Amino acid sequence: MNDLMTKSFLSYVKLKKQAKKDLESDLDIEICLNPTDENNLPHFFLEVESIKADMEEIASPLFDLQILNEETKSTHSTKVLRGLRERMESDTVSILKKAKIVKEGLESLERSNATNRKQQGPCVDRTRISVTSGLKADMLSGDRRLVSVKGIYEKELMGIRG
Repeated sequence: MNDLMTKSFLSYVKLKKQAKKDLESDLDIEICLNPTDENNLPHFFLEVESIKADMEEIASPLFDLQILNEETKSTHSTKVLRGLRERMESDTVSILKKAKIVKEGLESLERSNATNRKQQGPCVDRTRISVTSGLKADMLSGDRRLVSVKGIYEKELMGIRG
């Protein structure tokens, strides 16, 4: 019986020492950040906001591209159809340029995540990875819309030529 009490007492003392260390290290348990880690996250979130702004710039031309695609279905004049195709091609080129910029931004975020992984705590790392993954998912959904519009356009173009 004495051994049981001794073991439980020792584990209690060990836990108490660990709690004191945590309090002395100035670790915020609520958000799991050291004060030094808090300085790095605002810069990361500024990069994320700039990438989100670039992604929003893609959304409007992509919507316009879908509208132009619908207009090509109802237009019978060859001159108007050529004009619509040229606008669609120019919109596609601008969307692809902006998408490339966003992709490069996401890749730079991943590189910075990898370099900061060992320097910062696990909570900061999880935050950075989850935000980057969310941006990637948003970008992929935009890419799928672009691919679907381009596919429909190319099928119709082949049908007109053939």
